[in-house]
Amino acid sequence: METAAPNSSKNNVHFTISKSKAEMPHLLIGSALTGIIGLFHYGFFEWTGFFASVAILVSTGLWAFFRYRGTYFVEADGAGIRWRSNVLSKYKNIPWQYVQRIDYLEYEVNFELKESGQVISFGTSAITDQEAENLKEAISAILTEREDGLQD
Repeated sequence: METAAPNSSKNNVHFTISKSKAEMPHLLIGSALTGIIGLFHYGFFEWTGFFASVAILVSTGLWAFFRYRGTYFVEADGAGIRWRSNVLSKYKNIPWQYVQRIDYLEYEVNFELKESGQVISFGTSAITDQEAENLKEAISAILTEREDGLQD
């Protein structure tokens, strides 16, 4: 049986999340809301209100979209787990030393932190089902390696 050293790359995983999965839901919702808000202003100010509100919302939306877009990924290794899953999310990094419990649910993985009891969720909808299973297996293997390393 082959044993891996504590920070070996054997159980490291890195998945790239496609830009269409990370950005498209926000673009569709933003477009629908822009249309609804434009029609609301049309009722009060007719075409002038419609075009003014749509112009303001589109320019603000495009600015925010290009300002906050980036690379979307999830990776886990001996140091911890890191991810950024969509346009509105921020980069998250959780070192394993701060994790008290991990719950593997069907569509998410929940990390409970030791000191605060805060639960941080990673939704697996942005990656494929096979990648989600590989991620869960790699997390379990990494934590098993850490526990074995701490007991020695």
